[in-house]
Amino acid sequence: PVGPEDGAIASVHVHTMLLEKARVSSHVEGEGTFHILTQLLAGADAPLREALGFVGARASHAAFGYLAPAPPPAAGAGAGADALRATRESMNASGVEEERAAAILRVTAAVLHFGCAEIVEAGGPDTEGKGSRLADPNGLDEACRLLGLGTDLAYLLLHRRLVVPGTELILKLTPTQARSARDTLAR
Repeated sequence: PVGPEDGAIASVHVHTMLLEKARVSSHVEGEGTFHILTQLLAGADAPLREALGFVGARASHAAFGYLAPAPPPAAGAGAGADALRATRESMNASGVEEERAAAILRVTAAVLHFGCAEIVEAGGPDTEGKGSRLADPNGLDEACRLLGLGTDLAYLLLHRRLVVPGTELILKLTPTQARSARDTLAR
């Protein structure tokens, strides 16, 4: 809690948690991901949802591959907003300036959008087994927008550059390899 007179921290409750970064992109059955991911999606108001790209096809929990299959149970309609508000208040009380807090939320939203970058086999009669492609580039494009990156990130996720003396090779990644690269970047 924060003291009412001067805004100083009056007391602290510490929760020790195992923050296993692999939980960003994969979950054991019945286990969720980091709370901030679900808080952000469930608790963002309309202007924040728009700014973070949580609109249209990416407006619901089911659209995000890095979230557990079902949304977490909520204590009420405002539970997501209350949890996000509490997180933002904690950031503020910890000395995180508003501009930095907004950047943290953008990076967090970008992580969610990375999970929407579904990677599949390249396809076509002459391409079987020869690389991968994005089924829908919009999730990756949105993550790049939020992070201020160019859209050539798709190429970097789908290819590996190998430099040997006198030669540079560009290798197409299989869907499994490309998914691993995407998930590593998200973590």
